[in-house]
Amino acid sequence: MKGSICSISKNSAARAITLARLLKKNIAPSILNKYRIGDIRHCFGDVTKIADRLGGRSRRNFEEGMAELIEWVSSVQKPADRSEKSLAELAENRLVI
Repeated sequence: MKGSICSISKNSAARAITLARLLKKNIAPSILNKYRIGDIRHCFGDVTKIADRLGGRSRRNFEEGMAELIEWVSSVQKPADRSEKSLAELAENRLVI
């Protein structure tokens, strides 16, 4: 495996609303219909390579993995929210369509 690049993923799509529910947030995603030039709008991981090399699949399902991640995230310092500034800079530089 040394020097290999492998995808670690659910191996299928996950919707933003599903993530919000797992985070126990009663929110609706804000769909802006604006994209950065070069954005990948849909991406699906393929775990075949890592499964073949390690001889199996994950022992956790998506929900279990997310629960573990959420527990870890809640224990670390929260980052500053700079999303509004970022969106303004993208618009200012005409990098959103």
